[in-house]
Amino acid sequence: MQTKHIPVMVAEVLRFLEPRSGQLLADLTVGPGGHAEALLERSAPDGRVLCLDVDPDAIALARERLAPFGARAIFRRCSYTELPAALEELQLPAPDGCLLDAGGVSSDQLADPARGFSYQTDGPLDARFRQAEGSPTAADLVNTLSAAELTRIFGMGGENRRAAQAIAAQIIAARRAQPIHTSQQLARLVAAGVAAVRPGPSRKPVARRAFLGLRLALNAEIPTLLEGVRTALRCLPPGGRLVVLTYHSGEHGPVRRLLRELERGCVCPPALPRCGCGRQPVLRRLVGKPLSPTPEEVERNPAAASARLHAVLRAAGSL
Repeated sequence: MQTKHIPVMVAEVLRFLEPRSGQLLADLTVGPGGHAEALLERSAPDGRVLCLDVDPDAIALARERLAPFGARAIFRRCSYTELPAALEELQLPAPDGCLLDAGGVSSDQLADPARGFSYQTDGPLDARFRQAEGSPTAADLVNTLSAAELTRIFGMGGENRRAAQAIAAQIIAARRAQPIHTSQQLARLVAAGVAAVRPGPSRKPVARRAFLGLRLALNAEIPTLLEGVRTALRCLPPGGRLVVLTYHSGEHGPVRRLLRELERGCVCPPALPRCGCGRQPVLRRLVGKPLSPTPEEVERNPAAASARLHAVLRAAGSL
């Protein structure tokens, strides 16, 4: 089993997590294992990495890639919001650092038509991270939601309101004739809707935003991401480090706002002579403005261009 996925901002992840021998680190979205491999190499000879992912295919790829590290790579198939249960079940201590790569979908998942994430290949319109039997798919959303709900979802992916409404109208009309089951069926409808309000060539694939919105809604990605950040911080001891990688504006802003909120200490009115709330900062940001990949990395790996890195140090405040 081979992977096409290239991990992003590896040098920066290592710089802020500072992996060392003897530490336990947690890669909360291990994917094909690129970041975990770098963490294991840097924390030799006896650092360990707990590797979590909801996707069994990702776990299989990571196991194969990390096999040379033996028992230093520890695996559990679960969401990053289940980190406390994983630590308890595996009888592991609090991690010294956590990496949460919010990329959501890897290059390998995009390249697999059967997963239904991509508008560039044809396959069943699925787009679930967890393909549990009976759980709704992207096709279920497309074939059942109202025009208003579809418009909102496409807006989540960054599409403007007029285009989102036009795409929803195309879908509603098409599904009256026959259900929409494949990614290419949807991609054609999206292209028709966008062309109706935004004629002419586009710098980016016209279906990108609509497919992103569907994926975000189907997998509840933003609420889950924010809960994942909180969960990681609850598990880290004071002085522990957390690095979060985000990939689009729907992730950048909410994560940055949450970290800024958790960095605040006292929230008492300035007029009070002394603090009455007793609130302590939960974290200290190690970078004020999220970091972008270097131009050299973007040239090597254009998919990294939208990535942003957030890094924090756990403080004494409680969540």
